[in-house]
Amino acid sequence: MDSTLEEVQKHCGNEIKAYAQCVGANQGDWETKCKDLRLALTKCSEDHVSTLKQIRQRCQLVIDGYRKCLSKNQQNPEACIDDLRGLYNCTQKAAAEIEAEGSKQQKKSK
Repeated sequence: MDSTLEEVQKHCGNEIKAYAQCVGANQGDWETKCKDLRLALTKCSEDHVSTLKQIRQRCQLVIDGYRKCLSKNQQNPEACIDDLRGLYNCTQKAAAEIEAEGSKQQKKSK
């Protein structure tokens, strides 16, 4: 997963920086004010890092639940810690599965 994050940083560093600055500057309503920047970061990430697109597809319901929680709790994002844990667990599992599938594909092609 670390290599995936490194790829996102490499290809989408400007989007990450802009989104982080927006969130920091709009603590009370960052979910609304930074939506376009979040979408730009998501698009950049998926365009350049195929693993992320696959993870997103596998974890979409969990992602949606976390976003919904954050939207309801903009003033208190700590209320979403269980949703964040679920998202973390889903992404870790999906990344491991994707890596295992990639290893199987490599062995077949040899």
